[in-house]
Amino acid sequence: MKKQLAVGLAFFSLTFTAQAQNWSFGPELGTNAIMVEKTDLGRDYHLCWYAGANVEYQLTDFFSLRSGVYFSQRKKMYQSADTTSLSVFGFDLEDFGLSGVDFSVYSQTKGIVSLFGMEVPALATFNFKEVSFFAGPYMNFLVGAWSKERTDEQIPFLQTFNMDSLDPSGIISSLFPPPTSSTFTESSSVENMRGFDFGFKTGMSYTHKSFRMNFYYTFGVPDYRIDKGVDHVNAHQYATVSVAYNFKAGPSGISSFGD
Repeated sequence: MKKQLAVGLAFFSLTFTAQAQNWSFGPELGTNAIMVEKTDLGRDYHLCWYAGANVEYQLTDFFSLRSGVYFSQRKKMYQSADTTSLSVFGFDLEDFGLSGVDFSVYSQTKGIVSLFGMEVPALATFNFKEVSFFAGPYMNFLVGAWSKERTDEQIPFLQTFNMDSLDPSGIISSLFPPPTSSTFTESSSVENMRGFDFGFKTGMSYTHKSFRMNFYYTFGVPDYRIDKGVDHVNAHQYATVSVAYNFKAGPSGISSFGD
């Protein structure tokens, strides 16, 4: 219900521009620059889609309100590690108590999830000639997701001992898993993904006639997951660069934004 109400109000605003003198509207296209991973060697950024229609209501020469409806793609990277014991026929080999022998199975999972949503901001804008500064809240409604995940597994004991050399027939080695293995999976499930996200946006823009260049920075409030477990809060934070072409509704109809 919240999603339908917000999108409906935004589209109503876009339709109303044809008759309102102080309204302007138009298409907007850009990209979200999202840091998906931070390591000792640097930061890994991904560029994601950001496109839609914006609308602005001019209250005075210095103050206006901006909104719109945007398709916004965002990404998050996650990883986890697990250690279990090597077992054969249900028996853990660690139970034999062999000193100095590592029967552990080490697995590491790393994945990235793309979140596709419809975003509706509400920005208070301060205008100084061609330069504007704005800030305000936003709402984002999840419409889909796509995740890729890779799990790497290592067994030091089997890496140390070559079972094939001990048993050329392969009978013994067939009882054990491979020393190293990797599995790759993809999914479109939205399970545990937060369907309604909100936060704040701030930034600035430069307008020349009908064209506008925008720079946004988004600060999400809740974690992108419904249940984050023992992890720290991982909210959306990213920069957006976009360009817009706006039309202005005048007394005689729709005209160029710069007219």
